[in-house]
Amino acid sequence: MEIATNFQVEGRIKRVVIILCALLLSLSCKKDEDNETLPPLTTIGAGSFGFLLNNEVWLPKQMRFPIFPSPSEFDCNYFPESGRLWISARREYNDSIKYEDIYLEVYSIFHTGQYSFDNVEYGNTSFERVYTDQSTVRYSVKEFLTNNCEIMFLDTTQKIISGTFNISLFSPTTNKRIDITNGIFDLKY
Repeated sequence: MEIATNFQVEGRIKRVVIILCALLLSLSCKKDEDNETLPPLTTIGAGSFGFLLNNEVWLPKQMRFPIFPSPSEFDCNYFPESGRLWISARREYNDSIKYEDIYLEVYSIFHTGQYSFDNVEYGNTSFERVYTDQSTVRYSVKEFLTNNCEIMFLDTTQKIISGTFNISLFSPTTNKRIDITNGIFDLKY
């Protein structure tokens, strides 16, 4: 009789430990999105990227389970020969929006200064929102809307590029515009 009681106690303890571990894991994975803030603008290759999307903080984020490898939340490529800068970032969600991607492309960057995103005919600078039903809305550059990028730091030896950006994009599908403001990046390429 005493042996059965010990097994019962051990079984209960295991269940309690498993429940506590699951509870702690779920709490540690949650992020309070209401308190998200943009990272500060730095020039050290800190790996920071973010902006306000219609006045709400937008930061890259992956929703994958931590033990599985996941692709980077953002990517940066700069080609010194052509001066082409390409930045892409993704934010994943757990609701009706599956994910959002932003693609930024600027040409002829050879030093710090003011630049514009690619012109309308190329169409590579864009913002895409993909819903769980797989429908997609794409916003892209349109003439006469806000469109600026300031390169504040460019170091081709350490391969660091930093700056700010503001851009308004338009979707012909929905006939709506989005405003991306206070954008910052400090990335290694």
